[in-house]
Amino acid sequence: MKGKSAMRHALPATLTAVLLLLAGCADPTAPPPTLDTSPKSVGVQTVQHEFEYRVDPRSGEAPADERLRLADFLGGLGDLAAAHVTLSGASAEPLRRAARQIVRLGVPPGNVRVAADAAPSPAQHGLQPVHLLAERAQALLPDCPDLSHLNLSGNLNANSSNFGCATASNFAVMLADPRDLLGRRTDGGTAAEPAAAAVRTYLENKVPALPERDQKLVIVR
Repeated sequence: MKGKSAMRHALPATLTAVLLLLAGCADPTAPPPTLDTSPKSVGVQTVQHEFEYRVDPRSGEAPADERLRLADFLGGLGDLAAAHVTLSGASAEPLRRAARQIVRLGVPPGNVRVAADAAPSPAQHGLQPVHLLAERAQALLPDCPDLSHLNLSGNLNANSSNFGCATASNFAVMLADPRDLLGRRTDGGTAAEPAAAAVRTYLENKVPALPERDQKLVIVR
C-alpha cells in the first residue's frame, strides 16, 4: 500500500517536470500562433442561364409552343423571386410584351429589364428571336460546425473557430434573394408630384374630412 501511495504522489511531480522541460524548449521570442477567429460569413455564387425563344414581330406574342418552352425554362430556375432576367435581340414592342409575360410567370417586375443596346434581329420564318439571360444568386453556407480550434483555455482570448456559425447559417437560409449581399437595390423611381401634393395638403391642413355616416349602436343581449 505504501508503494502505491508513493507512486500516486510521484506522478504529479513527474508531469510538472515534463511540462517545465517542454516550456524550456520553446522559443520565448516566437510569436503566438495565428488563428482565423473572424466570425463566419455567407458567400454568394451567381449562376447564369441563357435561353432563346421566338415571338411574332407584329403582335409581340409568342406562339403556344414557344410559351411552353419559356415556362419550362423559367420553372427550371427554382425560386423565381431570386431570378433576374435581361431581354434582348428583338425590337422594343416585342421585348416589352415578353417582359410582361415573364412577370406573369412569376419573376418580380423589378427583376426584369430590357437591354439598352437591344437591336432588332432579322425575322426567321416570320418570327423574331428573343434572347433571355437569367441570373440567379445562391447563398453559400459557411463551413459549419467548425471545431478545428475551440480555444477553451489559454491566454489568446480569441474566438473559437465555430464563432458565428449559427447566425450565418440561419441568415443564409432566410435570404429571399442572395443577390442583395452583392450590393444595394436601386429604387424603381417614384412619381414626385403626387407625393409632394400629399405632403403639401397635409401641411396646409387641407385634408378632406371623412363623410359622416349615421351610426347606430347595436346592443347584443
